[in-house]
Amino acid sequence: MLIPRRFALEDSSRCWSVNMVVEHLVTVNLGTYEIVDQLNQEKSIPRELTTAKVKPFHNQSYTKNLIVFEKAYCRMIKKNTNRASIATKEHPWFGVFNNYNWHSFIGLHNTLHKRQIQHILESLKL
Repeated sequence: MLIPRRFALEDSSRCWSVNMVVEHLVTVNLGTYEIVDQLNQEKSIPRELTTAKVKPFHNQSYTKNLIVFEKAYCRMIKKNTNRASIATKEHPWFGVFNNYNWHSFIGLHNTLHKRQIQHILESLKL
């Protein structure tokens, strides 16, 4: 099922299932968790980030992983020193981000894909 074009949604993800979107969210969220945590500690992140590395491919349930991520992320944010990092990591689309930018991005990213899931579910109604 192909959903309509959406702002900031790649065409290749318009035919994803709900499970594929959740897998993508788990992959991106866990990666962002690691990035924010490393930037909070002023550590550099040498690995290259690409959109190709966060596409779903396992076709298994990721719902529990999303819940585990949320709890771990909340714990990390609570222990953060509430300062913008000097260390940065480049986002593949949006440029150089510090820890606060990455933290803001994850909320926007999750909202985008929540809407994608809503469109998928609406398109399944007969």
